[in-house]
Amino acid sequence: MTPTSEEVYIFPVSFSQERLWFLDRLEPGNPSYNIFRALQLKGTLNIEALEQSLKEIQRRHEILRTTFRLVDEVPYQVISSEISATLSVKQAPGELSFDDRFEWARKILVGGARQPFNLSQGPLLRILLLELEEQSYILSITVHHIIADVWSMGVFIQELSSLYPTYAADKSSGLPDLPIQYADFAEWQRQWLTGEVLTEQLDYWQQNLSGSPTLIDLPTDYPRPPVQSYEGRAEIFTLTPDLTEKLNCLSQQSGVTLFMALLAAFSLLLSRYSQQKDILVGSPIANRNRKEIESLIGFL
Repeated sequence: MTPTSEEVYIFPVSFSQERLWFLDRLEPGNPSYNIFRALQLKGTLNIEALEQSLKEIQRRHEILRTTFRLVDEVPYQVISSEISATLSVKQAPGELSFDDRFEWARKILVGGARQPFNLSQGPLLRILLLELEEQSYILSITVHHIIADVWSMGVFIQELSSLYPTYAADKSSGLPDLPIQYADFAEWQRQWLTGEVLTEQLDYWQQNLSGSPTLIDLPTDYPRPPVQSYEGRAEIFTLTPDLTEKLNCLSQQSGVTLFMALLAAFSLLLSRYSQQKDILVGSPIANRNRKEIESLIGFL
C-alpha cells in the first residue's frame, strides 16, 4: 500500500451513532437521515473566503472529517486529518429566465438532498454553491444525521457567518478553540452508560413500553402499503390570534409549554380516530445540557 501523509484516529461511536449505523446497514442507500439546509446569498461573493471559512469549520469540528469502519464486527468512528469535503460550484445556464433558474436550482437541490451517503467512505458532508445570476446565489449544505443534528446546522451557519467576513477582510479566525470534540463526548457516554446506569435506563423503557401498540390504526383512504415508502407530507395551517391566546392561557394554567399542550391535543385527536388509548410519541430534543457541548457539531 502506498504510504500517505493522512493521519486517522479511531474512536468508539456514541449510542445514537450506533443506532443510525444499524439503520444504514438495514436499508443501505436510504436518504431519510440526510439533513439539508439552503441559504440564499445576495451581493458580491468572495468565493475564496467562503471556501476558507468552510475548511476552517471542518478543521475545527473533527466530526465533519469522520467516517465509520467495522473493527471485529463493531462500528467505530474514523477521524481523518484531511479535509475531503470541498465546495462545488454550478452556474445556471445563461439562456434561462430568472424564474426558470430557480426551478433549475430547485431540481438540483432536491436531487442533492436525496443523494445517499456512504458511511464508510465519506465525506459525509456535501457543500454546493449555485450561481443563479450575478450577485445571486444559493448555498446548500447536506450532511448525514450520524455526524450532525438540527442544532448542529445552527452552529455551522453561525460559524460560517462569523468566519466569512473575517476571511473576506484578510483577517485570521477569531473563534475560540473548542473545549472538546464529539469523539470525547462519545467516549464519555460509553463509559457512563454501563453497568447499573445502563440497566436502570433499559428497565425503565422496557417497563413503560411493554405491551404498547406497534402502529396507530387510523382509518385511511387507501390500504396501508406492504412496503414503507417514506413519502411523508406536511399540513400547514395558521391558528387565529384569539385561539393562540387561549392556548397560551391553558398552557400556563396547566404548568406546561405551548408545545406540550398542542402535542397533547394532537395525541387526543389520534386516539379518537384510532380508538386506541395508548399513543406512542417520539420528540427530538437538543440533548445539550452542558455548556461544553453547546457549540459542538455532532449527533447529540
